[in-house]
Parts: sequence; C-alpha cells; structure tokens
Amino acid sequence: MSFAAILSGAWWVQRLSSVGAQALAIAAVVTVILGAIGGGLLWLRADARHDEAQQWELRLSKARQAAELVAALRLAEQQRQAAGALAAELARRQAAEARLEELVASIPKPGRCYSPELLERLNR
Repeated sequence: MSFAAILSGAWWVQRLSSVGAQALAIAAVVTVILGAIGGGLLWLRADARHDEAQQWELRLSKARQAAELVAALRLAEQQRQAAGALAAELARRQAAEARLEELVASIPKPGRCYSPELLERLNR
C-alpha cells in the first residue's frame, strides 16, 4: 500500500467517524430495516388478499354448483309432475275407452230373423 492510500483511508475514517456521518449511517440502517418491515407487511397483505380471493372463488364455485343442482332438481320435479299428469290423462282415456267398449258390447247384435233351416229352404 502506498502512503497516499493510507492517508486517503485515514481521511475517510476521520470523515466517517464524525457525528453527522454516524447519524446518517444510523438513519440509513433504520430506513433499510423499516423498508424491510414495510415490504414484508405489504407482501403479507398481498398474500392474504390472494388467499381471500381464492376462498371467495371457491365459495362462488360451490354456490354455482349448488344453484345448478337446485335447478336440475327443480327441472326433474317439473318433469315428474308432467309425467304424472300424462299418466293420469292416459288412465282417464283408457277408462273412457273401456266404457266405450262396454257400451259397444252392450249394443244388441243383429240376430238372425229366421232359423238356418228356414233360410236354406228359402234360398233354394
């Protein structure tokens, strides 16, 4: 090392050991520490917001699935009711058809006016 470097180093040590330089160094260290704490808090806040957004998305997804399930169940109930109404209508029509068949069966059939022997004689 040269003598100039030693003198320059001594000058810098003397300048940096003053009260003002030490106050600046302490202020810089405190600023760095507070910045790290503030950055950490901001990071934690952003992470908490991200987690909360994910939770809300999950809740919303579950709510949508539940709403779709309710809609499907309502549709199935409506279809069941419609099928029941159709079955009742079918039963009503079948009963009406059975009554009509009974009425048709009760109508007297045209009988023979003459006995078969007499018909044979008349047809000769």
